[in-house]
Amino acid sequence: MASPVQDHRVQVVQKWGFGMAPVKPEVQQKRRQSVAAVLSYLQNDPIESSPSLLEALSEVKGLYSRCHKQDQWDWFTVWQQLGRPGRKRCRQAGDALGRLRTAIRDGDDAPLRGSSRY
Repeated sequence: MASPVQDHRVQVVQKWGFGMAPVKPEVQQKRRQSVAAVLSYLQNDPIESSPSLLEALSEVKGLYSRCHKQDQWDWFTVWQQLGRPGRKRCRQAGDALGRLRTAIRDGDDAPLRGSSRY
């Protein structure tokens, strides 16, 4: 005896195009704090490594990485918030922030020496 056919289709509904999802307020606040911490570090004399600085560097690096890779639901929103940098610039910024984080974590001041810290 034949059984009735069951419909197993899944309907996906989204309000925004991929990459254009708005950032949740609590996530946006954390990102702003991370950016402020990184900017403060870059504009002032070097400070000792702290878990919060390393976390802030990771957070900001991630923002640039998602804009380069364009692989997250909010990449376009973040890209606009960062001032619409080119993909190459996003990759370079993410790489530089990663190297800076590693240097600070490891206590290596070589990347920080010279006339420009960045």
